[in-house]
Amino acid sequence: MFLGKYECGYDNKGRIFVPAKLRENLSNVVVTCIDDDTLVVFKEEGWEPSKVFGDNITDREKIKVYEDYIYSNSYLCKIDKQGRIKIPDILRKRLNFSNTIVVSGKGEFFLLISMRRYLLDEKKRYEAQREISSMYSEKDLKLTK
Repeated sequence: MFLGKYECGYDNKGRIFVPAKLRENLSNVVVTCIDDDTLVVFKEEGWEPSKVFGDNITDREKIKVYEDYIYSNSYLCKIDKQGRIKIPDILRKRLNFSNTIVVSGKGEFFLLISMRRYLLDEKKRYEAQREISSMYSEKDLKLTK
């Protein structure tokens, strides 16, 4: 399971350092581009395009178009001995990545997000967290020690 948030380096050769906690038991990954600021990284084993969009799309034609898009924008990549993923050149040309990116665990996958995008979305995340937190007391969350 991929958890946590990390700031990582992105070098001029298109390599991203993956934190040790995220690369445990990984050798090959599938990297998919979903927009100009975000890549999604899955374990190679059991990867399917439907994992990118889940059960949110029910229109069969839209699913087919989106699957075609995902397959044509997905690449098998190896994690090297230094713990880096080399992003294929064809994806690098589309990305708005700078020298530092955010790596964010999302359970079955993790995201590689441009710092610019991450900072733009930070306010939305903070507001959503505060709204949700205000709805519940500690007793409602049933936190145990």
